[in-house]
Amino acid sequence: MIKHIKRHKQFLTDVFLNTASFAIYIFSQQIILMPSMGKILNEVDFAKFIIFVSIFSILSNSLGGELGIVRQIFEHKKEAKQYNLILRYLLTIIFVISLCSVLFLGYGIIDSVLLSIIILLANTRLYISAYFRMHKQFKFVIAQTIIFVLGMILGLLIFKQTSLIWLPFMLGETGAFLFGLLKSDITHSASSVTKTKIDRKILRSFRDYSTVEFLINLMTYFDKILIYPILGAFSVNVYFATTAMSKIISLITNPLHGVLLSWIKIEDKKKNNNIITKTLKYCVPTALLVSLISFPLTYFAVAILYRQYLSNSIAIIIPISIGVGLSFVSYIVKAILLKFVKSDKLLKTHIIYIVAFILFSVLMSNTLGLLGFALANMLSKIILLVLFCKLLSQIKQREINNEEA
Repeated sequence: MIKHIKRHKQFLTDVFLNTASFAIYIFSQQIILMPSMGKILNEVDFAKFIIFVSIFSILSNSLGGELGIVRQIFEHKKEAKQYNLILRYLLTIIFVISLCSVLFLGYGIIDSVLLSIIILLANTRLYISAYFRMHKQFKFVIAQTIIFVLGMILGLLIFKQTSLIWLPFMLGETGAFLFGLLKSDITHSASSVTKTKIDRKILRSFRDYSTVEFLINLMTYFDKILIYPILGAFSVNVYFATTAMSKIISLITNPLHGVLLSWIKIEDKKKNNNIITKTLKYCVPTALLVSLISFPLTYFAVAILYRQYLSNSIAIIIPISIGVGLSFVSYIVKAILLKFVKSDKLLKTHIIYIVAFILFSVLMSNTLGLLGFALANMLSKIILLVLFCKLLSQIKQREINNEEA
């Protein structure tokens, strides 16, 4: 009994520390950095910066971050050389993609190189964060985040005087990177790592999970990128301002996702069946509850942080809030599915999701403008949650059949 209580206490402590870490990060970006940049930059430059942050998030979450999560999923605590080698090759590819993307946005060559280096540092930071979570070193997770935020705030203060667009992220990511070097195994066996052959099973798992995560992040951030050619810079800014609350809601989902991965064990069938049953039972009520909570919070967030876009954002607050509720539940369900479902099934699910979103977005934006785009986003998230719940139901039925056998 005492052991059971201690285990639950440790789980709640881990959730709290991971949530606090993510909360600090999101608060610094959504409450401090982005509103400040919105006030400093003109309309077009702010839209470009929003798109850069979207590219930054897509590449860092789906590549470096996902590589760390794959290691966490399979609990490869000793295979540092394998994962570090993959990361090194990955960073070269990321730099090329980042540089081409940032240059395409219209930044100068020096700014583009520095912004690309920031994306490399972010990939490494997220990879190291997964290492900390795998070892349940959540104090290091929050320490790394605090270092990042302090550097970012310092950079923002200097940016106001110098207009160096890369400075806030650069100072934050550099500090977090140096901390990670000291506290993780990212430099272990550095002299011999190039002689190590990459395990094809690890590489294949990373490829599949990374593709799924890329599609998820593409859908999370691609909307801002897609709006720009369809509806223009002003619509990008309005949509970003209105969806800022969705990032704050993710204060719960993102860290809970990471902790669930570290605690769910495939062999603990009784506990897993209980988790799956409760998830299926409460997913729809939870989505409705989060949507209702999100509605007033979204309105007040725009009114306080982006008042210049408030009158234009009112029309899309309802579909955006419903989308937040759907995303909240889908993200939790995904954490469970990662432990039980083959990556190719998740990949197919997300391909259906992204195709539906693009089709709905193009068709509905042409007739309803930004409102149509918000409705398209909401409808595609309904499709994703339905597909997730179907997969979860199949897992539950399979476990029941195994018990009867």
